[in-house]
Amino acid sequence: MKYVIIILLLFEGFTFGQNEVCLSIEENPQPNDPALGLLNKYVNVLDCIHVYAASSVSDEKVLHVASIAAELLDNDEDGVVDDQNIFNELNTTYTVMPVFNSENSNIIDQFFDNFNYCAGAILFRQEIDPSQPGHWGDDATVEEVLHTINACGHVEVYPQLYGLEPNSSYLSQAMDVARGGQFITMPSSYPDEAWYHYDDWTCDYECMAMEYLYWCIVTNMDLLSDDQTCQGIANEWEPCTPQLFQETDILMHELVTDIQNILPQNAPDGNYCPQNTTDEVVMGYLRISEGVSFCMDDCSDYYLEDEYGNFISNISNLNGIQNFDYFINRFVEIEGETVQCIECEAFNTTSINISDNCENPVSCFAEPCSISACAYVENATCVSNYCGGCYSDYYDNNELIICGAPNGMIDLSGVDFGLCDMALGVGWVNNSCQYISGCDWIVDGVDYSDAFFSSMDECISASTLSLESGNVLVNKFSVQQNYPNPFNPITKMNYNLPMRSKVNISIYNVLGQEIKTLVNEVQEYGYHSISWNGKDNFGRDMASGVYFTRMASKGFTQTKKMLLVK
Repeated sequence: MKYVIIILLLFEGFTFGQNEVCLSIEENPQPNDPALGLLNKYVNVLDCIHVYAASSVSDEKVLHVASIAAELLDNDEDGVVDDQNIFNELNTTYTVMPVFNSENSNIIDQFFDNFNYCAGAILFRQEIDPSQPGHWGDDATVEEVLHTINACGHVEVYPQLYGLEPNSSYLSQAMDVARGGQFITMPSSYPDEAWYHYDDWTCDYECMAMEYLYWCIVTNMDLLSDDQTCQGIANEWEPCTPQLFQETDILMHELVTDIQNILPQNAPDGNYCPQNTTDEVVMGYLRISEGVSFCMDDCSDYYLEDEYGNFISNISNLNGIQNFDYFINRFVEIEGETVQCIECEAFNTTSINISDNCENPVSCFAEPCSISACAYVENATCVSNYCGGCYSDYYDNNELIICGAPNGMIDLSGVDFGLCDMALGVGWVNNSCQYISGCDWIVDGVDYSDAFFSSMDECISASTLSLESGNVLVNKFSVQQNYPNPFNPITKMNYNLPMRSKVNISIYNVLGQEIKTLVNEVQEYGYHSISWNGKDNFGRDMASGVYFTRMASKGFTQTKKMLLVK
């Protein structure tokens, strides 16, 4: 038996409100399991959290728990778990959210005596209030579901970020700052500068770290900012509003809001009925409009056609993807949505990838990857592509890279300059700088003189610079881990900009205080690097210890930990 329930609720402040929960209550799929068989009601949440509830828990409350879990996992509500790694972990371990009738339930001990799965927390019927989703003191669903997702997912998948043991992770170090020091057990009193002061003697260090992570996530969601809640939790957690959180707990604010970490940003409201909001995908050969815009504006510099030359759609690049021209005349897969330009429609590109799904691949004399090389990118993976040509596409860490001549250089491989012994100079041949002799720079009417360098050092310098700055197709903001690390006295950091943008890169100490600004300016698209010599803004040498690099640009933030050793 399987049924879907749509719940209607009244919300304070609204004449009429509606909770839509498009999830199903089913019969227990494991009735013979010695633990799970004790709970009758079951909801499968996105194939990664399994809600099991006692029969005395109302359908409304069971579906509320399931909805909150779905919203936290799929925060943009597109029907797909936001973090694939978390999905894989929760699915593999069979993560369970058990809901019991009460704390006095006689089956709780029996349940956990036989439980062989992962459960980060439990819920009781009286703790669930669908009319006030996540509100502290009324509905504990958000807290307990978060504990489950964090304990069974984030701690296991990203231990360097969310490890619960002392000195094990970014989380543990941030908590030590928030508590005013490292306290393995609860101290008799917390320092005055502490803003997180957990007061439960039964909670060990790992338990306190899990609670701390919960406070930070829900504070950022603005679930705690009403006056009554702020006053009620002040004995444990002080920065109860998003603004106070940002100003007070710099380290955890960076972790929680960093888009790379994919933590939920929006507070669950008890509604989960995802619509198909995924970007449309179109495929075909990307052509350039040769300076003629079909729409008489800048919305159609490119267009897409099928394998028979039939027009598919105008293509715009409004999101600023760089190196777009690299894909010209290639068979591509483009994600986006149709937008209305001034005079016509175009497909607004959100992502573009080389595709090998063409209907009529060409025949090649040899397998492209067998006769190509990408010598200057170690361990690059070559993928042969026969759509419209014999292509060898190289990938590094799943990112498409250009393995032809470095940007701004001419590949002279296969060009015959004659049998003369005259030294023409140094050029780029077979993925390296080589001395070239011959009779003349002009071959078949083509003047190659601009392709030559006067010395090997000049050629190597030009190719190295080009490779570092433009070889990889930069399509996202990122900052790499510093190297060396640990370091003394200088360390270097590389970072990527997918578009021209204002960039701030600063160094912070473990207290969250900014000590050095490395970059604060508008920079061009591409790959960049910056060094830090271990000094602050006043030229003073910093002591040995842990420091943090923070990069911020166009709404993107990312933080990396480094260690200065003297």
